[in-house]
Amino acid sequence: MLNSKRLRALLLGLGAIFVLFLAVQVYQSFQHRGKVGVRVAVLPNDSILYVDSKKTKPGKIYMTKGSHTLLASRVDFGNDTKTINTADVTKNETIYMLPAANTPAAKQWLLQHPDIQKQREAAGGAEAERIRSLLLSRYPIISKLPYENFHFKIDYSIDASNKLSFTITLYAIINRPSQYDSYKQQLQQYKAEALQYLSTNGVDTSKFTIKYIPNL
Repeated sequence: MLNSKRLRALLLGLGAIFVLFLAVQVYQSFQHRGKVGVRVAVLPNDSILYVDSKKTKPGKIYMTKGSHTLLASRVDFGNDTKTINTADVTKNETIYMLPAANTPAAKQWLLQHPDIQKQREAAGGAEAERIRSLLLSRYPIISKLPYENFHFKIDYSIDASNKLSFTITLYAIINRPSQYDSYKQQLQQYKAEALQYLSTNGVDTSKFTIKYIPNL
């Protein structure tokens, strides 16, 4: 049985630990105030991670709200770079950074570490699905593209920053020089129809890059 002095010392020690725990919680809360926690994983897990050019450990990273650039690098592997916006990352999502195995040495390393390669394949699938869901929520129109009729075709592309742009191919016909004026009228008409299709499907065409074929 503990005597009173030992009991008092034990209680004081527990109290000190509890106070220290609270202090750490308060400090972390203060440090993370106004920031968003984003889970970031790297594979291979000994890759180096940078957030906005600052070396950072993978895991739950607290970032200021807005856009950030992530870069993962590893010897013999190609860099993986992503630009994310904290507003687009849900609480339970993980951003996977996968340096590219684009050299013989990197491919050989993965052959020697099949468990890591299996994790990379699963992570790649999860990341592709995350981006697909993000793009569909941001740009619902892409679920209807490519769209084609007798007058035009609309397709789209997504750049590395997940920015959407459109390509509109116009099917105006010209068989001889004397039809040039009619050809130009067709182009203008089909262009207007294509833009109307996008507008009807919720696209503000003034906010996107649109490439026309033929170029108007």
